[in-house]
Amino acid sequence: MRGKQFELIAIRELLENSLLSDKIIPIVEPVKLSSTLIKTVQTFLVTNRQLALIRNPRVGGFLLDLKKEKNVLLKEKLKELIKENGIIDVYFLNPHFKQSITKYFDKIGEKIILDKARIMDEKIDELQVWRYDPAFLSKNNIVDVVSLSLSLSEINDERIEQALEKRMEVEEWYMG
Repeated sequence: MRGKQFELIAIRELLENSLLSDKIIPIVEPVKLSSTLIKTVQTFLVTNRQLALIRNPRVGGFLLDLKKEKNVLLKEKLKELIKENGIIDVYFLNPHFKQSITKYFDKIGEKIILDKARIMDEKIDELQVWRYDPAFLSKNNIVDVVSLSLSLSEINDERIEQALEKRMEVEEWYMG
């Protein structure tokens, strides 16, 4: 479900009134960083119920809200709550969520290169522009395995594939 205010209030009230089955784990795609989202997550934790929170939502201004200075307290509270066991991290697996831009400096000046083959052949540095701050998804300042996998997905190197496979095997959600 989208994490709109009325939807968050609805699932919170269902939970508080014991109308939400134990067999249901809501999956919330937050559209906005808000006190309603925080209160809903807290309610699920206090009642020992699981809630899945999409960490890289595709819609809304949630990721932009995380960057705003006025939301620092809400962001820190959410980061604290996410560390609890009842919150399940969910990610959209979309290889198109990043855009690569490569700047190439030659004798004439700066050029932008989008040709992947040329980037690889000439070993030109590549800059990835993400639609979200990967630091928010990280734990202990270590990049999350999904962001890492997606950032390396276009590199055809068996060593990288093996290392990523080994890293993902320790994740609870990984099914090989």
